[in-house]
Amino acid sequence: MARRYAATLEEVLLTALAVALRDDESESVRATLGSVVRLRADGRRGDPAAQHAVGAFSTEFPFPLAATGVDHEQVRCGGPAAGQAITRVRDTLLAVPSQGVGFGLLRYLNPAAAAVLTGLPQGRIGFRYRDLRPARAYPEPVADDLLLDITVDTTADGLLARFDFAGELLELDRVKALVQGWVQALGGLAEHGGGIPH
Repeated sequence: MARRYAATLEEVLLTALAVALRDDESESVRATLGSVVRLRADGRRGDPAAQHAVGAFSTEFPFPLAATGVDHEQVRCGGPAAGQAITRVRDTLLAVPSQGVGFGLLRYLNPAAAAVLTGLPQGRIGFRYRDLRPARAYPEPVADDLLLDITVDTTADGLLARFDFAGELLELDRVKALVQGWVQALGGLAEHGGGIPH
């Protein structure tokens, strides 16, 4: 799927989440959380000089998951809408200036931009994809203002997904329905593209 549409595995995983959030079963989760996801931007990406630096140079930025106008049932079945969904998420991510790295600078250090950005949703859902091979999965602290935090790791054993959520605001059954919809959407995307690459 990823190769067929020149997309990253992260974009495929996000597409599945976008479809799952639009499911009728996830309507109450979407009403509570919205459909803006907080993604992590790596300041070292694309800079050969920074590739050997030790430590994290990351920031977060809000990303609206847009899966409206796509036949979600067709996505889950691996039909042509799967390609439309992945293309929409991929193209929206490609349009993010500097891959999101400059968002914090604009929001906190540019008064004109801060006035606009402060009024926009910052995302109550955190999402991060990590390729940890050959290391093992490890938990990271969750921001206090996130209600759902999703971490997907590629490990030597395959994909490992972790969904941490605020139990006082989200019921377990609602989160399980979202996870089930995400897995079904992933299955449809994989079928459409001939399998999820490792």
